[in-house]
Parts: sequence; C-alpha cells; structure tokens
Amino acid sequence: MKKIMLLLLAAVLVIPGAGCGNKKGDGTGAEGGLSPNLQTGAGGETLSEETRGGYAEREISLPKELSEEDIFQIGTAGGELCLYAKKEQEDGTGFARYVYRGEEFTEDTPAWLEGIVLEEVILPCKIVESENGSSYLYCAGIEGESLWGYLYRSADGAAAEEMTPQDWREEVPGAHYYEYPDDITVLEDGSVAGIYYDTIRVYDGETGECLETLPLSEDLYTGKIYGSGDRFYTVPITVQEEFLGVEAYARDASGKTAPPELFSCEEVGGSPDLVPLSDGTLLCGGRGGLFTCSSEGEWSCLLEGNYSAFSLETLRCMGIAAAGADTYYALFESEDGYMLTEYAYDAELVRLPVTELTIYSLYDNTTIKHAAALYTREHPEVKVTVETGISSEELPMADVKAEIQNLHTRLLAGDKPDLLLLDGLDREAFAEQKLLADISDIVTPMSQNGTLLENVVANHTEENGAVYSVPLRISLHLSGSTVLDVSQYQDMEKLAAAMEQYDEKLLGPMTVEELVSVFVPFAVEDLVKNGELDEAALKNLLELLGRFAAESRMVEQFTEEVTPYYLWDYSFLDGVTFFQVDGFLDAMTPLSILTDTQSSFENFEGTYQPAGELAILNDGPSMEAARAFLEFALSEKVQESDFRDGFPVNVQALEKQLDKDRSEYTGYAMISGGGDDVVEFEILPVSRENGERLIEMCRSAQKEWVEDEQIEKVIGEALPAYLNGSATMEQTISTIQSGLRMYLAE
Repeated sequence: MKKIMLLLLAAVLVIPGAGCGNKKGDGTGAEGGLSPNLQTGAGGETLSEETRGGYAEREISLPKELSEEDIFQIGTAGGELCLYAKKEQEDGTGFARYVYRGEEFTEDTPAWLEGIVLEEVILPCKIVESENGSSYLYCAGIEGESLWGYLYRSADGAAAEEMTPQDWREEVPGAHYYEYPDDITVLEDGSVAGIYYDTIRVYDGETGECLETLPLSEDLYTGKIYGSGDRFYTVPITVQEEFLGVEAYARDASGKTAPPELFSCEEVGGSPDLVPLSDGTLLCGGRGGLFTCSSEGEWSCLLEGNYSAFSLETLRCMGIAAAGADTYYALFESEDGYMLTEYAYDAELVRLPVTELTIYSLYDNTTIKHAAALYTREHPEVKVTVETGISSEELPMADVKAEIQNLHTRLLAGDKPDLLLLDGLDREAFAEQKLLADISDIVTPMSQNGTLLENVVANHTEENGAVYSVPLRISLHLSGSTVLDVSQYQDMEKLAAAMEQYDEKLLGPMTVEELVSVFVPFAVEDLVKNGELDEAALKNLLELLGRFAAESRMVEQFTEEVTPYYLWDYSFLDGVTFFQVDGFLDAMTPLSILTDTQSSFENFEGTYQPAGELAILNDGPSMEAARAFLEFALSEKVQESDFRDGFPVNVQALEKQLDKDRSEYTGYAMISGGGDDVVEFEILPVSRENGERLIEMCRSAQKEWVEDEQIEKVIGEALPAYLNGSATMEQTISTIQSGLRMYLAE
C-alpha cells in the first residue's frame, strides 16, 4: 500500500553527513569526513564559530473563522503564502483560498475556484495555481452512490471546466470501484501527472487523454507527486516511512519520459516531503532536517532537525511552501490540532550548542527520539543526539551480538555516550561493572510524590536504595479467553489447575518452542537470583510446563492447517490465548476482538515489560546535563504522547491518555474465523471501563516479563526429554544448570 506522508524544515548549520548519494544511491560516505554529495552549509562552506546566519522558527496563527479539519493544503500564489480549504455551502461543498498578508490571513478565493461546487468532497484534494494563468483543482468526491476523482482546469482565472480523464470514470473490472490517483502535479507543457498505487500516468492537460503509463518500483511511496518545468518527482520510502531518496523523471520535447534517477540522502530521515523551488532546486525535509537537492543530485543541509518542530514525533507535516528565497512555511497536524510555522532567514542568528548529549539505543525507540527533539527545541544550548545501533530496517538481518560487542569495545576505549537505553542490553551486568550512575535522587522522589508509577520504580530499586535505570514505558502481557474468566486465574498455578478441570485442550496446538516462549518470560525474574539459577523456582517452572503441555495438543511443528491459538484467529474462542499491549492505541484492536467475542482478559502473572529503559553512564562527558534530560524524559510533556510503544510511567500522562479522543483510529478489520471463514469486527477506542482496568494493571504490576533468548534456548532443548519421560526432573534441572552456568557467570 502506498502510504501518504509529508514534511519540511529550514536553517543553516553544520551537520556531519554520512550516507548521502545520488543516482541509485551510488555515493558512499567518505572515510573520516562528509558524504561526497552532502555539503555542510547552504553554499557548501565549512561553518565555524564565527559563522552566522540561520532560519528562525515562529508559529503563525491560523484563520479563526476556518475550521482546521477543512484545511487540505498549504501553497503559494503570486509569491504569497496560501491555505486552501473546503467550504460547506447550501448546495454542496466548495473551496476557499486564504492569503497571508500583513501578519494575518484574508479570504481571497479566485473566481474560477469559487465557481466549483460538488455534492460531497473528500480527500485527496489539491490545487495547482501556475504563473501562466492556468490553474487546476483535483479532488475526490461522492456523487450519488459513486466515489470518483474530479479534475478541473481554468485557463483564464475566471472560470473552470471539468477535464476529468476518462479512465477515472471507468469501473475497475470485477472490483466495483473507480480508480483515481493519490496526487497530481502539472508540468510546464500543461500535462498532468498522477501517482497511483503502482504506476504514474501522464495526461494531456486539455483533453485528459492518457499519454503515458509508467511503472513504479516495488518500494512504498509517500503517495505524493511534485512537478517543476519538464520534471516531476516521487519519494520512495521504507516500511517505517524512512526516506529512500527522490525519483526524478524528465520529459523530453517529444513528450516521452525517461527512466527516473534516484537522488538519495539517508540523513533526511523519516516522514519525508519536498517542494520544487523556482530555480529547479528541490527543498526536501524529514526528521533529520531541511535539505536542498540540485538537479544533479547534490545535497546540502540547511537545518538540523533537532532545532525545529520537524523532528517532533507527534507532528505530521501536511505540506511545505516557499515564499521567496529565504522564507519557508510548514503546516503540521497532530492529535491536538494544526500548527503553522514560518522559517525566515536571520543573518545574525548563531546556534552553536554549549553542551552535546549523546544517547545510545541498540534498537529504534520513538519515545526517546521525541524526548531528544523536544529537549533541544526547548534548550537550544543543549544538542541531544540519539545513536541507534540497529535500525528497524536492519533488524531482520542484523547481527545483534556483534553490535553489542561493538558497544562494549567502545565503552572500554573510553568513548562513552552520556545515556544508554538498555532495551536489549544486560542491565544487571552494566550495573555490576559500575558503569551506571545512581539516579535515585531523581527517580525516587518522583515515585514518592506520585509523579511516577511507584510499583515500577520500586522494582528497579536496589536493596541499598540505588536506582540505576528507569523505563520510560511499560508493556502488559495479557491472557484472554471466552471459556475461562481469566481474571480469576492470574498466575500459572491457578491457570493450570483451572484448565485441568476441562476435557478440552484449552491451550490448543503447541510446539515445545511455543510453550517455552509463551510461559518462560513470566518466570525469568523468579528463576535468576544474583546471577544464579534458583533450583526451586526452576523445578516449579518445569512442573508447570509439564501441566501446560498436557493441556495442549503438542506438535513437532506448525503447518498451515495446524497453528497456535492467536487472537487474530477465532480458534482462540476454544481456549486461552496470550497477547501483548503497548499502550491505549495498541490495545484498541485486541480489546475490540475480546469485546466482540465477550471474552475476559487479565494481566497474567501481574507482570510488566520495561521499554525505553534509560540510564546515565558514570563519568560521562556531561553528567549534569544528562541528569536534567532524564528528568525531562520522565515528564508529562514527553510521556503524554502515544507511539504504540508502551504505557507511560508518568501517572498524569497515563491518566491523560485515557481521556484522549481516538475516534479517528476506528475502523473495521477481518480475521480468520476458522477454515475459509472470515469474521469482520469493528475496531473501537478502549472503553473507559477497560481503560481504567489497564491503568490499574500498570499500577499493580509487581515483576518484570523478561524475554531471555539464551535461557529459553537451553530450557527448550532440555524440555522434550522431560516431557516424554526419558529424563527425570533432577536430570533436566542438571542439564539446564550446566547449559546456563557460563552464560549466567558472564
């Protein structure tokens, strides 16, 4: 699915450039320096302490008479900033243009646009006003029972004629719907290019005849298309919406389009967008900042993302506009409404950070990136950089052990970041080596005064009162069932006893690997004490695994016909299933399924999984600044956002999230109903009753859910012999102890 995302930025600052290239990404970073096609300043100069000049950000008020939900585009006309919006009228939906003059917006809708009224307009919508007088309106609309696209053209600015291409009104065979583009752009010869799911189609600008159909690559795309002169551009992205580059298409004098060139620059980052400037340069923005790209694919960084709203994970840029050479605008959307910002060049601006903070995270973490961006925006004297060891794109093929070893080598060499995110790392090993600073003077008072979840902080507090890390989020691992009221069977012992009262196998099909991965993480905290296996806890776990195996249909491996009980398959209605929730947004779908099936759910074993576990390194470069940042990261301001990466540990943020309107996230989904059957259900916001239950589960969780790959591997290898009776309990315990002795001693 080609996703639609957007963005922008602007300012002149030095940025180390690793990984920019052009034309199919053939540029590679020069050793010890900048990437060959990425310059450090707007003109390629090397910036120094004496260098001045940059873009200052300020917020601009939106028109009070304009409902934010009606705004669909930011742009320029005659060099002036414009907002375009839908306008409800007695006979349907019309359109309006608001022009920014003298520090305020004034409605100034051209005659040709005023004359267009449709029955009902929905997104996408786009208006192109060209300097030669020809202007275009593209939108989707509902007419009677039909949903299709419209294209209008005005040649004189006074009136518009419909020139909707014929193929937009032809029903897709066997699908009973009409296909229209995600976006369009207009080239200097008047031709119209539209981007679809897997193609670009070029139309005659007067007749609407399709002149060319061009295939897109297998990549995902932002769903937007941009035009300037005889060129048009698309933006391919990764599944995580990270920028892959700009695909530049050129049309020749005969009207033929050459295969695209790819201008890549990995520093642009996530949620990319661009706008062509009048001189043929592209202005391209992303989480990494604002960049320009020449027609030859040479990139320059204008502004690092840390210093503006573009880096904030809570904002989505709806579009950018350039009003002159030194003034840019961006329209952002968030859960709380819209925000319009201006970026104007200030020749006297100096933005050199006094302090630089570095945070290392083994994996991508949205909350810490958001906290870093917010902090630098509020404290421009402190530049916070998040280094990610393994990106989401690299994770499937990554050598995690090698990356962890690289981190240890770096620390031994004295190259320390200021803070560590411990997800995927051994917290106890770092603490035992005295690498982590005691943060109890920050965290403990916040727990005692009710700012943070007291139970979570208590679980991270040593016997001597020291605290070496604190999670920014927690996840819950729930059990669900229609057969049992799982709220009455919250631990493994009670659940096993309850299931033994039924003739049916309530856990469904299970492999040994699945059995271990489901139940062992609930017990790891009890299994390992002071670096050693607790033999009594291990014996108890093995007995429980044996009882759960007896309540399962054990198989050697899963097949298409034999699968475990998943929430996404209504086969779980026959028994008990287990699933993870990472916040209120993430809980919407599973709790909607459970509500639809009248199932019960519970926080199994009263556990939580820490996420975004933050620590400060001892003797780091900037200890005091790191401590201030950690306290900020635990604040309501950072924690109130929901990135589907866990529940906040800040109590006010947790309760505030419960009251958020999530109606825009509702929808319908289908899951397997068994065999070839498919069941449709409605995805609804978490009810207040269930939301309060989730909050109470967060407040009452007492121990960690721990996924330890090596412990699961050793237990999984020893378990089959115990289950089939070829090994005694004592032999199995001995085998597991031997298999884990060196691992636990490391």
